[in-house]
Amino acid sequence: MPGEEKPRRDYAVELTQLLTKIEAPQERPRQSQPNSRELVNFLHPRERVNVGCIAIKRRVSFPTMTSPTITITISANALAVYATVVSTITAVAQIWYFLLDRRNIKITVRHNMQIYGDSRYEGMTLTTVRVANAGRRPVTITSVGAIRDVPNTSFAFQDITPQAPVELTEGKYLVAVVPLTQEQIDEIQWFYAGDAIGNDYTTTDWLTRKVFATRLKAYEKQRRSGQQP
Repeated sequence: MPGEEKPRRDYAVELTQLLTKIEAPQERPRQSQPNSRELVNFLHPRERVNVGCIAIKRRVSFPTMTSPTITITISANALAVYATVVSTITAVAQIWYFLLDRRNIKITVRHNMQIYGDSRYEGMTLTTVRVANAGRRPVTITSVGAIRDVPNTSFAFQDITPQAPVELTEGKYLVAVVPLTQEQIDEIQWFYAGDAIGNDYTTTDWLTRKVFATRLKAYEKQRRSGQQP
């Protein structure tokens, strides 16, 4: 009728009913549809849409991703064995490198030798002393000789090729040539080579040198006292 005021539509109620119908589960048609208050209490409180004075929640689901879990179990015994093996290998390697890096001089002596093609040694019976560096550390050789038993004097060889002092690197060598009689050879205790810092390399063992040092000391003591050795 003219002049009659039309009723106002409650859009909030209509929107609530529409959302309730959309979100109602289809597999349970017999259950009653939840009203707006039940929908508000049911859905997540963080996702609200304010329509008028009614708070409406919408459920938003996100796919969850799970990362694979890898579990490694090592027993204490296995860890101890591993540590022991690694320590042993490290110690052996350090000892090996120490042996390679130390001074290693080899002396080779040959008697009753003759040299052909050099007039200096024609018709002579010679003794050759070969001094070689078998280690990786360079060594400077300054002297080559022989130690004789007391009271005889020792020998210092001068005919050395190349001429001393000479630095011997790994695999390098020098040769000393000296004419010795069989009597002189029998009196020799050992042959030696000395380096620039005072180290001696010999053809004998430490015990023989120790015994000789004791005898030499006793001989020097008797000589100083005026007694006949």
